[in-house]
Amino acid sequence: MLKERSQSFKVLFAGIDLLGSVLSFGIAFSIRYFVQDENLFYIGIIDISSYVLLGFILAITQIAAFISIDLYHPRRGLSFFDEFIAIAGGVLLNLLVILSLLFFFRKESFSRLVIIYYAVINILVTSLVHSVLRSVLKNLRKRGYNLRKVIIIGTGKSAIRFAEIIKKHNIYGYKVEGYLKSRIAPPKGVELKILGSVRDIQKVIKDQKPDLF
Repeated sequence: MLKERSQSFKVLFAGIDLLGSVLSFGIAFSIRYFVQDENLFYIGIIDISSYVLLGFILAITQIAAFISIDLYHPRRGLSFFDEFIAIAGGVLLNLLVILSLLFFFRKESFSRLVIIYYAVINILVTSLVHSVLRSVLKNLRKRGYNLRKVIIIGTGKSAIRFAEIIKKHNIYGYKVEGYLKSRIAPPKGVELKILGSVRDIQKVIKDQKPDLF
């Protein structure tokens, strides 16, 4: 259940980051060779196809770098600054690896300004997009959009622990509606929304119309 939504979550962010990386490289290239070079002298002597290839390579490997640092794991309670630092680390790690490989295996040299601009723009764009996208998803969940109702069978420690996991990852769009009482009593001091017993499951389904148990 959570694994399915987690994969969708990762694909969504990875796809957006891929586009963001390509866009950032395009902006960096444009600033260096179209804005700073008003006479367009260098644009006539550089190998543009090599830059296009580099931009796509950096975009693809950027996703691999983010996955390696577990950036796409749900980050409940993580501040914008903390995620900004994580994103900066992923971008710099990617650049370090790719540029090191290019140094040994390719004779083509690339503008250091393009690389610097790309790193700065990519970090800023990715951080901003992540923050906005998380806020949008949270607001949609609060409004009930694509929200799935979950009823937990059991009232023991395992059931409560599972409910806490669902609430912790509420960005995935699951909401605990209540519990079906089992033989195992809930821990002392823990108040649960009991919808009935396991024997009442048919009535609960009819009344609550849950999506998942």
